[in-house]
Amino acid sequence: MNKKIPSLLFTSALVLLVAGCASQDTTAPTFEGGISSSQTRYYTNQPFALTVNVQDDVSEEVSLVANITNPKGETTTSTVDNVVLTVDGEHTITVTATDEAGNEATSTTLTISAFDPYAHWSDEQKQLMEDSVGFVAPKSMYFADTTEVYEVVNILEVPLGVNISSTGIDEEYVQDYIDLLVREGYASNDYENAYYSNTITNSTNINTYDKLIDGTNYQRIQSYYYDNDFKLELRKASYVVSNTWDSEFVASVINEAYIPLIPEFAFSADNTNGVMVLTDYNDIMGASAQGSIQGKLFGVSEEEIGAYLDELALMGYTDGSLEDLQTSETTLPMYMDPDTFAMVLIQISSYLEGSTPFYTLDIMCM
Repeated sequence: MNKKIPSLLFTSALVLLVAGCASQDTTAPTFEGGISSSQTRYYTNQPFALTVNVQDDVSEEVSLVANITNPKGETTTSTVDNVVLTVDGEHTITVTATDEAGNEATSTTLTISAFDPYAHWSDEQKQLMEDSVGFVAPKSMYFADTTEVYEVVNILEVPLGVNISSTGIDEEYVQDYIDLLVREGYASNDYENAYYSNTITNSTNINTYDKLIDGTNYQRIQSYYYDNDFKLELRKASYVVSNTWDSEFVASVINEAYIPLIPEFAFSADNTNGVMVLTDYNDIMGASAQGSIQGKLFGVSEEEIGAYLDELALMGYTDGSLEDLQTSETTLPMYMDPDTFAMVLIQISSYLEGSTPFYTLDIMCM
């Protein structure tokens, strides 16, 4: 019995000794080389990470918190791997490191600038965009101060959109702008990209990005590099994408008196890959007061186009044939109602040489 007592006392003393050592960790973590990031300027709402090297000889884990002070003097906190600046201008950032014993250390200060892509247009430029297309495009931090913003009108002198040029961006920064559009809620329109890649010549980096407003209405920003200049075109767009003819959309664009004069295009029953994009072209074809639509047909065969041309001929359309389309890549069937003299032109064109072949179906009512 006497031999067990010292053993118990030794065990208790050992526990107390270990606990006492842990509670005596009073050394704060240390920063090796301060903190940094890959850039000195970011867009507002563009997430980025801080590089932090911290050492602690006792604790296995050290928590890190970024302290961000914006130009208004307001301070917020963040994780170091997902820092987001929301106010235009210069920010100061420090990182607080806390070990398992609660010891804290604060890094040196890092200064980062935030660029609000909507705050750096002039008031006149922003007003022009708002008046013409109803929205302001995000501006790249790499745009030159001499960037030009001007309105484009259709043949009736009605505002059609806004063009932006003389941006001064090198082509290597085009992807930076595309990334900005994506962060701002725009999505790539692959159908329009295929169309414009076939119709815009002597240009590179052609990209069309849309942001849904409501229903079938979108904000559209098309960018391309031409003649050593990065250019933007801002437009309002209204369209539907489907594998069938959208009668409701067509009726919203074309005068109801003309609807019976326009046969619906239909993919064959065994075509499960066909896609039809119908776009309101009334703003572009300003001279056509009764309605204009452009259709883009993807995954369609020449036989299906031929069947539609046969249907047009049966309805009384003249001057259009599959042979014309095959030889000249375009054909223009037309119809005039003998009683009302209402005229419909349906121009069909083929674009079969690119990586994404398609046909267009331009319907003009006069």
